[in-house]
Amino acid sequence: MAVAYSRHTQRFLGMALAVTLTLLTFAAAGPGASADQIDDAIDLLPPDERPLWSGLDVRNYRGHAPRDSGILLAANPLDERRIIPGSGEAYRILYSTPDQHGNPALSTGAVYLPASPPPDGGFKLIAYGHGTVGLGDHCAPSARTEDPDTGAYLSGWLRDGYALVITDYQGLGTPGVHPYLHGMTEASSIVNSVRALDQMELPVSREWALIGHSQGGHAALFTSRFAQQIDADVAARLLGTVALAPGVNVERLVPLAHPELPAGLPPGLIVYALLIMAGMRETYPDVPIGEYLTPRGRELLDLTLVRCTRPVRDAVTGLHPREILARPLAEIPGIEDLVAEYLAVPTDGYTAPVLVAQGLADLAVPAPLVLSFTAEMAARNQPVELVVHPAADHLSLLADSRDEVAAFLARLF
Repeated sequence: MAVAYSRHTQRFLGMALAVTLTLLTFAAAGPGASADQIDDAIDLLPPDERPLWSGLDVRNYRGHAPRDSGILLAANPLDERRIIPGSGEAYRILYSTPDQHGNPALSTGAVYLPASPPPDGGFKLIAYGHGTVGLGDHCAPSARTEDPDTGAYLSGWLRDGYALVITDYQGLGTPGVHPYLHGMTEASSIVNSVRALDQMELPVSREWALIGHSQGGHAALFTSRFAQQIDADVAARLLGTVALAPGVNVERLVPLAHPELPAGLPPGLIVYALLIMAGMRETYPDVPIGEYLTPRGRELLDLTLVRCTRPVRDAVTGLHPREILARPLAEIPGIEDLVAEYLAVPTDGYTAPVLVAQGLADLAVPAPLVLSFTAEMAARNQPVELVVHPAADHLSLLADSRDEVAAFLARLF
């Protein structure tokens, strides 16, 4: 079903979309790179993109995926080159979780404990939803070094005495295509990572909080809203959720994509669109998404399946939308309902507290989309707080909002 908005929010969202498109029109673009120059062989990847599997390379896993979700299948000590500063014990885990079709599938993830001795009752637990990394299996965060901003952010929570469980999401580093921004798959991956952690008998509290950034913010909101449907026991222990620059209201933008959008769109936003189309192509195989792309666009769509975001961004930089799109996506029959079903985040039905933080200088997740979403939550009397940082961009928001997030967590625990 299509998402319903109040009349006030429709007016606000209309202005938000206009502001967003204006921002995109005037954003700068750089020189391009040819996709056919990029090789997806692991041994030819740049050193910082090569995965560290910690003895748990399950890209072509041929074992049985349990029908029951949240079953811990393996937990290996994390490669020391992958350990986040501030952590003590650290593991790479494999567990069961469904794919976007509801079929038994797998996800990997990472578990970190602080280096300090555990307090009575165990370390307080944060489940963290990571941001966009790409669709290639080697992009799985548990197998790669975090970017400096995210690494510093996670290290801070470890030093504050929080344990972390960080899902890679189903399909990243495991068989199948990761359905980027498919809300229920993300939420299931997070909930089942907590269920898998329960089986490790580590000194960690059973109560938990959830933080997500960017794609992870989208995942965090979906988890908060639907955890009860996924696993009632795990949901009952969720104290609250933090969504940092969450990818919300995206369903309002996807149908607007067409070949005559202005040149100079931020390459990152083109990458997001390709990732969404790749996920939807896998989720809805009867929808002829490829017919709406140029040959170059189809080549780029296939490229997203084997690479991380940076080389895909390099490949699209400098391209005009008409070089990627052959026809407006709005011509796809039922596109609005399909996109809403796939990724639209509900604005009601939340029971645990939610903190949303957003930077006004963010071009990756433009602020109007998040502000209108939060306004709709508030209008529906949801337990939501909003923190706005005028100078923060997509990554600096992590550090800029940390004090408010720390205070929010302190109230929860």
